[in-house]
Amino acid sequence: MNDAFELLDPENAKTFLKHFTGEVRRKGESLFAKGAVADLMPETPGQGYLATVNDDDPEDVEVYYDEVDGWTGSCTCERAPNCPHLFATMRALLAEHSSAVVRTLSSGRGAVPAPIQAKGKPEQDGGLARRLLAAVGRPLT
Repeated sequence: MNDAFELLDPENAKTFLKHFTGEVRRKGESLFAKGAVADLMPETPGQGYLATVNDDDPEDVEVYYDEVDGWTGSCTCERAPNCPHLFATMRALLAEHSSAVVRTLSSGRGAVPAPIQAKGKPEQDGGLARRLLAAVGRPLT
């Protein structure tokens, strides 16, 4: 990976967002849209990120990639792990990932490998592909 925001498994990050309830998703989308996600920074590029979400009170959020569970996270609010702050942070991270892919392609540093697609439902694939992604620390080719 050439950029700190190129995610190890972006398809699983999108799947992570689908696990939130409608109300949480709407509030998280609103937080993301108004720019409430601040200080998004890599802890482990491609695999772990920290952010502050400025809601009524600032909340500290961590999203990270687990080789078995895929993308997951934690938040300092009492609603975690089903909270809008986690949703907003992952949305911001996916937006940064998209920008990172464009930067990589524009710089001529090479093509970004296509994400691995497991057979069956993405939420059921949690096995070998995810463990390999985490072990090698880059998308599989």
